[in-house]
Amino acid sequence: MNELLRARYAALFNAYGVGANEATRHVKNRILEMISMNPDFLRVDAAFFLLTSIDQMVIIPYTSEIIKDSPTQSVVLSAYQSYTETQSMIDRYLRIIFDDVSKLEERPVSAHGIVRAINRRADDIDSVLSWALPA
Repeated sequence: MNELLRARYAALFNAYGVGANEATRHVKNRILEMISMNPDFLRVDAAFFLLTSIDQMVIIPYTSEIIKDSPTQSVVLSAYQSYTETQSMIDRYLRIIFDDVSKLEERPVSAHGIVRAINRRADDIDSVLSWALPA
């Protein structure tokens, strides 16, 4: 990755979640903890991808009130579950991903390496995030 693109991803990661909810801050802190323990573990594009995908695919659908508009009314869908329950799921999800990439990906791990880990560990992730449960 060239330096300009790396700097742009770093700026996006650093700015993401400013003023955000506790869950988003938790994810960002967990990623930063992993990077501080091992600075060459993740590239900044991987950190940004993890942060944004977890926020958009887990935190918002699970913990946020969502307004469902229709032509005649707006309905607020309440949170699916509490932040505490979601935090535990997020921690397990990150452990699965970090464990996989630490064994199978070159360092520093890229965003594409994170995508490969998600694909390899899809069954484990599905069971953690309840996506595999029948409707």
